[in-house]
Amino acid sequence: MVRSLRLMLCDMPDVCAATVASLHATPIDSVLSHFDQAGVRVQDVNFRAWLQAYKPRVDAIVESGVCPKYGELYNWLVKFYQPVWDDPSTAVVCHGDLFPPNILMRSGPATLVSGVIDWSCAVVTTPAFDVGVGQGGFEGAHVSAPQCLLGFVRGLKRRISARYARAYTRHMEAVPKRSCKWKYNAIESRYFQVARFLFAMTPLLEKRIPGRPPHRYILHLAPQKENEYMEEMRTCIRAITRVDVEVPPLAVPPSVARAAARLNCACQSARFFVVALALGFGVAVFLWGLSAITRA
Repeated sequence: MVRSLRLMLCDMPDVCAATVASLHATPIDSVLSHFDQAGVRVQDVNFRAWLQAYKPRVDAIVESGVCPKYGELYNWLVKFYQPVWDDPSTAVVCHGDLFPPNILMRSGPATLVSGVIDWSCAVVTTPAFDVGVGQGGFEGAHVSAPQCLLGFVRGLKRRISARYARAYTRHMEAVPKRSCKWKYNAIESRYFQVARFLFAMTPLLEKRIPGRPPHRYILHLAPQKENEYMEEMRTCIRAITRVDVEVPPLAVPPSVARAAARLNCACQSARFFVVALALGFGVAVFLWGLSAITRA
């Protein structure tokens, strides 16, 4: 259990960053030449094309009434899009979803990456895309926790995200004669975190449209967990864009709701007990020190 915890909190951000850095250090010329041979235009596989592909899906969600404000999120991404990100002279190959589930590793004393899967979101654009997607994946990840511990969990996820960004910068600086000249930019990374949330939320909202078949990329979550996941992404989006994407919660079985309420109540009581104990100890130390001074 300790080894698994260390892998997720310490090793995994570094592994993801090293894998992304290795991909971004790949010379883009050979990739573009293969595109030319296959008859694929680079403008059809850049971030602008990626963003435009979501337009009809977002419109369908808004028109269905599932999430009326979802269009505001898409419009925010369009408004702050920068054409320079898709300049072929500075672009790199980006995976688009390089997160732990898509990284294959070999077990052993050292963590070794043996492969990367699911290239369905790959684009040719600025390295900020992959970095932002990775940070958004860590910060928006679903972690079941009582309401009273959400602040702590979110703080921990932000620390993991920052660790990932630092590791990426370190690995890119260590690549000799790297073809990628991009330096980490927090503002650009935050933009692409929002793009990652668009990517994750869209199929979950689409499955709520009556009569619409689910998208091939879909997370199958229980209603309670899906509500928590949506709320986590909504919180991250609101913090970055000031756009409040109101997503109606799914109906939760009464037994699950009661269990969650009991757990939250127990955690609140435990937190109150710990705070009261700490205050009592502090008062006792203060009174002991005061009496010692009085005797002296």
